[in-house]
Amino acid sequence: MGVPRFLESSTVKFQDENTTVYGEAHYAILSHRWIWPNTKEVLYGDMVQDNTDYRTKEGFPKLQGACDQAKKDKVKYVWADTCCINKKDAGEESMSINSMYEWYQNSQVCYAYLADVSPGGDPRAPKSQFRDSAWFERMWTLQELIAPREVVFFADDWSKIGTRETLADIIYEITRIPVEFLKGADPESASVAQRMSWASKRIATVTEDRAYGLMGIFGVNMPVLYGEGQKAFIRLQEEIIKKTDDHSIFAWKQLTDEEEKRDEKDKLDRENRRNDREGKPRKEHSKGPAMRQLSVQGLLAKSPEQFRDAHNIVHFQKWLGTKEFAMTNKGLHIWLPLRQDANPAAFLACQYQDNPEECIGIYVESLQGAGSQQFMRTKKTRLTSMNRLSTGSLFTSEMYFRQTALYVRGNVLSSNAAGAKPKQNIHLFDIYRVPALKQFDLKAVYPAEAKQTVDLIRVTTTPNNDSPTAVMDFQMRLSTAHFVVSVGVMGSEETAWCTVRDKSKDLKEEHAKSARSPGRAMLSPSRKKDTAILKAGLFPVATVVVDLVTNDQDKRHQLKITLL
Repeated sequence: MGVPRFLESSTVKFQDENTTVYGEAHYAILSHRWIWPNTKEVLYGDMVQDNTDYRTKEGFPKLQGACDQAKKDKVKYVWADTCCINKKDAGEESMSINSMYEWYQNSQVCYAYLADVSPGGDPRAPKSQFRDSAWFERMWTLQELIAPREVVFFADDWSKIGTRETLADIIYEITRIPVEFLKGADPESASVAQRMSWASKRIATVTEDRAYGLMGIFGVNMPVLYGEGQKAFIRLQEEIIKKTDDHSIFAWKQLTDEEEKRDEKDKLDRENRRNDREGKPRKEHSKGPAMRQLSVQGLLAKSPEQFRDAHNIVHFQKWLGTKEFAMTNKGLHIWLPLRQDANPAAFLACQYQDNPEECIGIYVESLQGAGSQQFMRTKKTRLTSMNRLSTGSLFTSEMYFRQTALYVRGNVLSSNAAGAKPKQNIHLFDIYRVPALKQFDLKAVYPAEAKQTVDLIRVTTTPNNDSPTAVMDFQMRLSTAHFVVSVGVMGSEETAWCTVRDKSKDLKEEHAKSARSPGRAMLSPSRKKDTAILKAGLFPVATVVVDLVTNDQDKRHQLKITLL
């Protein structure tokens, strides 16, 4: 791990380079929320210049306050992430992010500065400023809450609110982190799912930080690659499974639309209470369904939110039939007891803490045409369970779950401006260019009104149009394998549909063929699925699965294309 640089508490300047500090617990950590925009903070570049202009910046008083408190506590040095990391040096930034958890563990004390909490209030009161503080909503502050040996909370005037230990009961109510971990228990003794749940309602300005901010909690390290987006969280989980056999990492659920809306409302209500106290304008609740990206079909979650209800899921060590699992070039390889009935499910070596007789299961489906060992998760908004002893009667199956997928999301937009006559609904299908698609090139789109950008392919349709919105031809790189995806809306019920076929010689002909039978892939009014096996010459090289789910209430379409 790297060695941090420190501020001297007596001068609020960088320490002498020859002074040994790290590892001797002679320093304090400042935990806080960054001011937006970040340029209002005192940054590394400000500190190394030969002037004192940085002392006039909006972020300087909290540095001064932390140093003043350290002097009172007879602590010589202070570390703050704003100025003690040179973020223009990518190597130093990556080293620092990978080292932070250890730096917090080795500190003498962590000062949690809550700029949105006024002095004198009762932190235990309902809807108190302490409860509503945005400090508890940030991803980076999770490790700053857990790792240090002591955490002291301060109001905006640097008056003391209390310590992590004295406020453990209320912090548990806010964060769902059990009291024992707030009083020093090793986080490694909590299951993977439990630790993920601690982060499930936290946010980060940058998507990747939702993964990087959890590396220390799980004791893993990995390169910091800003720009990779949600792939960072997948990489985090891949690193976690290298060091644990805890099946609870697979016990996540995708949030329903109702749950997402409720979470968003709760978050906005807290923010508006802060805005009311600070005299800022209130924000309005979002109206209508939000555009949403689908999760992948593999066993790994796409974000910490999917562990929101996993706070009481624990791993059990001894379970007949449990074998190691690992990532392979065929996907995640695992052996699980498989129940094969109308609702096939695979069962994990984990349970609800208050129900040790039941083990948790996930709904799965074997992918036709991909071999009996290739599976995907289904019904991702639900988990199932089975008596632990009864799972002994199930056959333990060898399974592979691929994590790669094409993400496609759709929505219905309508124009209802004040005084304007409502216009006809427009259905959108957005196909996003994610890493799984990089092995294919989009060769052609028909008809021409389908539009492309660097990030997505967008096609539109209107009701009562029985022809496809668009037919898209994808070709695998370094191969002759093609697949063609058609999407559209048909009938007065505005039912969305999709199909996937092997290579077509003529997109116009394919367009006409789909127009004659647009519902070929339809399995039910609410769910459509189609599969095509791609070949290079006579040999199969990949399987494409298209899955479309429509919420009839708001005409929201979710189309996903998985490459196997």
